[in-house]
Amino acid sequence: MVIFPARISKDDQDWIRACALLKVLPLDTRNLTKGKPSYYECDRDYLVRPKSFVEGKWIELPYYSFSLRFGVSASIHGSIDVDSSDELEEFKAVVNEAIGSDISVSERRVHELSDERRSLWYSNKDVPDSLSRQIQAEACKSLQNYERARRHLDEERRHLNPGFGRLSNHEEVMDCLLSIGGELMAVNSCVIANGKSS
Repeated sequence: MVIFPARISKDDQDWIRACALLKVLPLDTRNLTKGKPSYYECDRDYLVRPKSFVEGKWIELPYYSFSLRFGVSASIHGSIDVDSSDELEEFKAVVNEAIGSDISVSERRVHELSDERRSLWYSNKDVPDSLSRQIQAEACKSLQNYERARRHLDEERRHLNPGFGRLSNHEEVMDCLLSIGGELMAVNSCVIANGKSS
């Protein structure tokens, strides 16, 4: 699932869908543009100011672009005008909340521990079983909502059609997560209304 919000606003349905996913899926905080492993720490790390070569020099374009990727096959892409303070504030509030969520922290730990395991392999050192168990535990934490939604859908199908219910696919699980995220937003909205968190 890929979402392209036109505006970072409570009036944009795609941004509301993006917020719903940010409530229930782990945000991938890896910075994949650098050689050594590094991680995004805050909203500003996701905002990139594109440049264009005009009349012999590079100039910054009047907007930020961003890509938010999840720990499963889903992402959000868009842009924000540099002068749009409301949109930037909304983006900041939502992304910083997602970065600090337990599931995103667990997702980051999976990658950090996997890098540690890979380093041991490359050094021909023994990988402790405890490290592999820790990676598995963090992975389960980070994808708990995804797995819960998938199990719920599969159990519903088995109940309706015992012995013949097919398993849910990724898109169906994502639709279920959008509903769950929407319900969470109704209780504690990540969308800012009139410049204040609602």
